[in-house]
Amino acid sequence: MDRNEIVRSFISAGYQLGMDALQYFEENPDMVQEFLVLAAGKLEKPFVNRQTVDQIFSGMSPKVKVVKSYLRKKRDVSSGEMADSFARRYDKMSEILSKKSDLVNLLSINRIRPENKAFSIIAMVREVSPGDRSLVVEDPTGSTTVFVSDSLEGEFGYLVEDEVIGIVCDNENFSENKAIRIVYPDIPLQVRAPAADKDVTCMFVSDIHMDDGAFMQYNFEKFGEYLKKVKEDVMVFVLGDISSNEDDVKRFLDVFPANFKVMVLRGHLEEEKEAQLPDPIMIEIAGVKIFLSHGSMFQRYKEKFKASAENTLLQILKKRHLSPTFDQKSGLDDEKLFLDQVPDIAVVGHFHEPRTTNYKGTTIISLGSFVGEPVFWSVNLRTRETTKIDFS
Repeated sequence: MDRNEIVRSFISAGYQLGMDALQYFEENPDMVQEFLVLAAGKLEKPFVNRQTVDQIFSGMSPKVKVVKSYLRKKRDVSSGEMADSFARRYDKMSEILSKKSDLVNLLSINRIRPENKAFSIIAMVREVSPGDRSLVVEDPTGSTTVFVSDSLEGEFGYLVEDEVIGIVCDNENFSENKAIRIVYPDIPLQVRAPAADKDVTCMFVSDIHMDDGAFMQYNFEKFGEYLKKVKEDVMVFVLGDISSNEDDVKRFLDVFPANFKVMVLRGHLEEEKEAQLPDPIMIEIAGVKIFLSHGSMFQRYKEKFKASAENTLLQILKKRHLSPTFDQKSGLDDEKLFLDQVPDIAVVGHFHEPRTTNYKGTTIISLGSFVGEPVFWSVNLRTRETTKIDFS
């Protein structure tokens, strides 16, 4: 991030940078996003000097740390850059998959011979053909076609182009490569889920849609009454789509009493200046990593998988990549989308499907809306207890 990008980031958030603060962020560009997150709702605009920076970084409790944000410059990626990115992706996923005990007798594709009856490969999926349930896959040594066993018909629907998987083949009774098991990079099982050492409550809401004709005013008023009854400090993460109307956004934020610290992640409706968090982002609070996304980035996968919102996110976690099929138009940094750090909590909005599940110690949450089911969730980061908040 160069000087101009730093200045633009602060201007977009409504701040003016003093020279001493600008110098600090030039020396520490990774701290820009973290500062903007921490300052949300706590800093009187517009001027930011070095003293302000020090106050923000020292005065937040609990501190919100930005683990990773994913935006890149909107520009075309060359074919050479794409090839290099895929090669690095293969190497990262292969390192994880090569440790899987299920992948016995690992071979590179160029070493597959007719006499090989039971073997495994690690490969990137290039083509998915539902008609004959086959995959064209490749590794650095070559490519081959694999036909997926009837027993994996359900699993086949979750496979997408450009992801890296392990494939266990059994060719004993077949003349072609026959996959009898698909092995994903997957997330590790957490025997003991990371937790805060004291009570920290996080509330997650999204998709208020105050400018929609179907907006549920009565239920929203119940939401406001609920907030007045809460006495403890609460960190609120709003995962986008409050309203396209700036006055609505202000009215929504004014509903929260002083004991609520509110941070807004940008959805489809908000202007950039109305959001403190980019979409998506991974943050850390009191040692607990939380992945947040409005959720629209997973729309195509939900449609492909024909799955619920929380199951879609679960399948994405198993792939260890937030957008495995490369998308030139996404504006996201493909390198960063690799899940080298696994979230302890993953939350999405957008789909208006209020559900939650747990997978290997990771809490997966899909939020409701005020144009459908007004059901949301809060999590105590010490106990990791998830509480349903229903405004029906």
